[in-house]
Amino acid sequence: MKLTVGVLGRASGVRGEIRVAMRTDEPERRFAPGAVLLTDRVEFPELTVSKARLSGKHFVVSFDEIPDRNTAEALSGAKLLVETDAAQTRSAAGGADADRVSELESAFVGGDTSGEDSPSGWEETEAEDGFYRHELVGLTAVALNGETLGEVSDLLLGAAQDLLEVTTPKGEKVLVPFVYEIVPEVDLEAGRVTMNPPGGLFPSS
Repeated sequence: MKLTVGVLGRASGVRGEIRVAMRTDEPERRFAPGAVLLTDRVEFPELTVSKARLSGKHFVVSFDEIPDRNTAEALSGAKLLVETDAAQTRSAAGGADADRVSELESAFVGGDTSGEDSPSGWEETEAEDGFYRHELVGLTAVALNGETLGEVSDLLLGAAQDLLEVTTPKGEKVLVPFVYEIVPEVDLEAGRVTMNPPGGLFPSS
């Protein structure tokens, strides 16, 4: 028999990391690097854990088979399974509140960001891409050609998409959609965010 040990949620970042709603009391064993998990998706029958970490209130996991954000988004809602015997399955399921699990799973996959009132307890200050405001504010914004565009001065969370506020060297405020096509790289160690803004978004020098 198969036991569900997690449910894939929203993509986190642009490198294929994905949030996982845990359904196991042994996450350190089930999601150890190298662990192989079954799924309920025919296109990805197995996923191999590359690394796992706790980010705020979320578990974020990388899998060898998920190289980018698009793949991660396509797998949102997939169940992660392990083979187990019937006795283990009954024991694991016996203490579960099915309605509560369903509620948590729905909020997790749907990306409810209403804060503490949300069943999944999303952090209000976290962007869709998995970065927090304090991590982004102060980063230097540069274009693909290396030109300095300004400095990130705020993160604005939106229902449709998140926005990075960039203050240009002249003090002008520019709102940049925080999506991979326009913001392909965030390098926290280098203190830099690389942007590929459409023409006219930033004022000409």
